[in-house]
Amino acid sequence: MLKIIVGREPESRQLKLKCGKTTKLMGNPGSVPNSVSREHVAITVDEDADRYFIENLKPANEVLVNGISVMKREVGLGDLINLGGDRYPVRVGDIVSSFVKEKVDISHLEWIYNNYRDTVLKEQKKAQRVNLFRTISSLLTTSAIASGIVLRDVLENNPIYPVLYGAALIIMLGITIWTFMQSNNPQKNRDRQDRFLDEYSCPKCGISFGQQPFKQLMKRGKCYNCGVQFKKIR
Repeated sequence: MLKIIVGREPESRQLKLKCGKTTKLMGNPGSVPNSVSREHVAITVDEDADRYFIENLKPANEVLVNGISVMKREVGLGDLINLGGDRYPVRVGDIVSSFVKEKVDISHLEWIYNNYRDTVLKEQKKAQRVNLFRTISSLLTTSAIASGIVLRDVLENNPIYPVLYGAALIIMLGITIWTFMQSNNPQKNRDRQDRFLDEYSCPKCGISFGQQPFKQLMKRGKCYNCGVQFKKIR
């Protein structure tokens, strides 16, 4: 938990943000009116849950969030705060970003990774089936030729021989056509991989995470290129 005290810096009359021992100033000198007290509000940041809370530090202070007077409530990064009777404006996100590193949501990458991985596994299983049927086709071809040579004298005058031989040819032809139709298209696989690498990337800098599993990305917690942190998945 981080607690940021927001108020007016009396000498420069800038907005003063204090978090622990660190103090930062916002805005131009003389921009903050006297109606903003030295310690006007506190912004509490729950980094684990990505939640933000505002608290009016004095009953006499005027604090509005999106035009509504408040004493204490949860706020979002995009909410507008107005301080004092002069309604000095500042965004919650501008205050928080002064002390909290930017985080991006990569939860959508989980579906992209899992979908690509499942598709690759299906293609691998299909390739195994195709190879199996190719082997069967080769065995049938070899068996048909061998039987024709070995049993030529026995089957030569047997009327069922042409039928069996023709059936074997039809089966082999069917297997050949089926395996050809089921064979992976190299260009299609390449396009799928390129699309995956393009989509499976950092929302901040656009660098591709390659084949790195999504769970490892979340465990790392940040982009290895730009260093932006990832939001935890609830």
